[in-house]
Amino acid sequence: MKKLLFLLLITAISCNTSDPIAKAFDQKAFPQKWQLVQITGSFVNSITKGEDMSYQEFYLFEKNGTFHKERVTKEGKDTATGTYKLIKIQDSDYFELTYLEGKTIFETCGNKDTEVLYIISNKQISGGSAACDGPGLLYERAI
Repeated sequence: MKKLLFLLLITAISCNTSDPIAKAFDQKAFPQKWQLVQITGSFVNSITKGEDMSYQEFYLFEKNGTFHKERVTKEGKDTATGTYKLIKIQDSDYFELTYLEGKTIFETCGNKDTEVLYIISNKQISGGSAACDGPGLLYERAI
């Protein structure tokens, strides 16, 4: 009986952690806001956080598969909108964002219509264009 309970527990844990939706979202908690908390640069130990960052930014994910992104700088506010879906690349989970408006504020090295955010956990995601000498961006879930 102990072996059976152990196997059920292991199965439940492995099922929950490999499912990108379970990992990234509490499906009952929408909208979800992910706030930029850290920017890393292409120089070693180049990290800025909080008010020291050159801009403040967040994503707002809606249950219907749409997102809103907002960036505030000293010059003003920029916004973007689009759709998202959850994808898997080499056993890692990602948000794939397709921008419909506001492409000037997305960070990517590749496709100019989509942005990919790595799902670290249900509390953190990362993005940016660090692979092509741009900033690395770390977001934490605010709601």
